Amino acid sequence: MRWTEPLTGRGDHFLELQYVHSVLDAPTAHAWGVRLGHVTVMVHSGSLGTGHLAGTLALNLATSVYPKGLAHPANGFFPLLTGEQNAAALQGMRDALHTAGNFAAVNRLFLVLMATAVLQGTIGDCEFPLLYDAAHNFIWQEDEHWLQRKGATPARGYEAMQGTPFADTGELVLVPGSMGASSVVLAGQGHPQALHSASHGAGRKQARGEAMHAHEDEFRQFLHDFRVVTPIDWRRARADVRAQKLAELKQEAPFAYKGIGPVIQTLEQTGIARPVAELWLLLTVKGW
Repeated sequence: MRWTEPLTGRGDHFLELQYVHSVLDAPTAHAWGVRLGHVTVMVHSGSLGTGHLAGTLALNLATSVYPKGLAHPANGFFPLLTGEQNAAALQGMRDALHTAGNFAAVNRLFLVLMATAVLQGTIGDCEFPLLYDAAHNFIWQEDEHWLQRKGATPARGYEAMQGTPFADTGELVLVPGSMGASSVVLAGQGHPQALHSASHGAGRKQARGEAMHAHEDEFRQFLHDFRVVTPIDWRRARADVRAQKLAELKQEAPFAYKGIGPVIQTLEQTGIARPVAELWLLLTVKGW
């Protein structure tokens, strides 16, 4: 079983081999085919540099149709009106966005295919049917409105899911923890004040630069507790190469991220999404 989630970013891309440690909502888990002990593959990746290019193109298009002689917005946000006069620019922005989205889908597909090939070569025949492919950091057109979920993923409820396999459960929501914590699968409740959205992960507690210069004791404990494998053997590398690799690892260490528990509790207590199953980590692959 597999599920994927796209992201345009950098260090927090990952592929994880996990297993279903506990079922928290048995009817929903049964409807989704999620069983205790199932091994799963979760991919959290996206359009990589293509997303940045799409955003730059959208900004250039919005700037090109901004009224001449009018002072540019101080915050750098240029509105792109949806009238007929700006139809070509608007279509160009949508084309760029969809190109990035398509790139992300193919990216995740190939990552899962590679993971499946490795697993099949190691343990024999096995299948990982897709359970869900969730999006975040994307713009949706909903009737006459446009909704951008930045750092969030759709968590629509029963009504919005009519006509889909999730009509009786609410939309499947993935909230990954850090590579030192569990991840949780939830069912969206369609909370209107949250714009039918939920957080797409536990989120960072510290910026990358801050994490690189703190928590030496916790970092040493992390390296002791986890078997960290990188493209180079950083334990035997030259001192400068080893220092660079350790700095990169430190940016993504568990202490740099929020705990998964309070995040899930907030989503549940506010009626945004209800927990369905908890996944425990077997293996994390990062840094492609």
